[in-house]
Amino acid sequence: MYTCRWFVLCETVVHGSGTNSLTLVNTLTEIRAPEFPSMFPKFGFAALLERLGEATGTLSLRFVRKKNDENETLLTVSNALEPKGVQFYMNFPAGIRMFEPGPIEFQIEAKEGDANWYKVATQGVVALSATSPTAVQASDPPLS
Repeated sequence: MYTCRWFVLCETVVHGSGTNSLTLVNTLTEIRAPEFPSMFPKFGFAALLERLGEATGTLSLRFVRKKNDENETLLTVSNALEPKGVQFYMNFPAGIRMFEPGPIEFQIEAKEGDANWYKVATQGVVALSATSPTAVQASDPPLS
């Protein structure tokens, strides 16, 4: 069984092949669109998963968007190496479709061998209309 150490939604993931490091560009908590449905032009995700116990078969992972009460699988990969730790990441250069304003939930699911899929991690983002008010962050008081 795998657990998630961290899971981030962002605009772009850059993989450093020499160091095997990931750089996450513009992490996302909300996304804006002029109208709905709409395409969000850049979208990616990254996660670090860790295996608990012994491997029981080939590892398969999928990235899923929850839409109403249904799951929409956006990506599925399999790895015959069955590593202890897994960096799971992807960029969607064509973007993703946003159907309506409101919260959007994404999940990472895993299975080993012929076992059933199980949820490893969940992360959300809020889709907002471009005309929605923005949060205002208080600044430090002026120096006297």
